[in-house]
Amino acid sequence: MSGIWILVTFLLGTLMAHLIKLVRAVILKEVRGAREILPVMYRSGGMPSGHSASIVAAATLAGLAYGWTSVTFAVLMCVGIDVMYDAVNVRYAVGEQGIVMNKILKKVGSDKEMVKIVRGHTIKEVAVGVVVGVITGVVMYFLVGK
Repeated sequence: MSGIWILVTFLLGTLMAHLIKLVRAVILKEVRGAREILPVMYRSGGMPSGHSASIVAAATLAGLAYGWTSVTFAVLMCVGIDVMYDAVNVRYAVGEQGIVMNKILKKVGSDKEMVKIVRGHTIKEVAVGVVVGVITGVVMYFLVGK
């Protein structure tokens, strides 16, 4: 199998997660028109984690195609674990701090510009992203991995 399929699978993992975000937003009536589709699909944070889905999709395909002890699988999982840890801990905390900072700026009547809120993920959002990634990787393996 060509290594390009790992990249394609990575991108498909991201696409699948963001399509799920869009469907979820439509069901929850967060999307009221066509102009809101792309912003909803590509906002940071939310259910499921696109970062988790993409890296786990690539790692799953690598594990199935090259073996669970291959260097490719190991490197992808190391990056994935780091990304998922960062999403739940660092990015989530920074997003929460940004919300508090904006409340303080409003309360004191500051003329400073509001802080851009970059949301991280909850453990549940990352876990669902992992499931999306595994499914994407397995499907891709059966389509192109042989």
